[in-house]
Amino acid sequence: MLTNNDTGSDNIENDDSDGLEMEGIAYGNFSNPATPGIDRSKFLSFWTTILYGLKVIMRTEKEPLVEFNKKHPKPKMDTAEWNNIIHQFYNKYCTGEARAQAYECSCIDPPETTPKASPQLSNFLIRLQEFSTVVEANRAMKAGDIGRLMNVWKMWLVMSQGLKGLNNYSSYLPPAVLLLNEVLTPDLAKLFCHSLLFSPSGRDNHFVAKDFYLEIQNYWLKYVYN
Repeated sequence: MLTNNDTGSDNIENDDSDGLEMEGIAYGNFSNPATPGIDRSKFLSFWTTILYGLKVIMRTEKEPLVEFNKKHPKPKMDTAEWNNIIHQFYNKYCTGEARAQAYECSCIDPPETTPKASPQLSNFLIRLQEFSTVVEANRAMKAGDIGRLMNVWKMWLVMSQGLKGLNNYSSYLPPAVLLLNEVLTPDLAKLFCHSLLFSPSGRDNHFVAKDFYLEIQNYWLKYVYN
């Protein structure tokens, strides 16, 4: 995540692990399959990396995180200032230009010829972008926003063809997306799209996939009421 810091290093694995250790968060080299660890730590590492990247933008990466209490109250910041920090973070690490620049630097041979050459940084920015699609899909499903979810599905349609272990996505997602966007008539496609998600309790941000809910009901019928 770090392209500019006090050490002048671009090694995402080393710099980020140092920052996480400083924050009191155990961190493993999740790019190495042989490294012991759990999948949850991989998911957590992305959130902590985003947090550390925000601290870099704020120039507080050397300050460890502490538990908020009476002795250490929550800091206050103007909304405009906080939004500006988020925009800086996004422009620096999350845009296509940032990934393209990191990729160009990673292609320099040998990488040691320049302090900006960092294949680790390029790979991590790509993984961060892929991770953001998972977060967006999860939030879109909970909100019941099929339009946002469809945008993610279109990205996954391409990504799943190159990632191993996503057999169901690579096989069933392309036909479903094409059916809903190209084959069916607009009215029929709209009917199917708005029938994929629903909220069993009627509450906002509690939408689930209809087939997931039906599986739960079938479980109760099979093992409880039968």
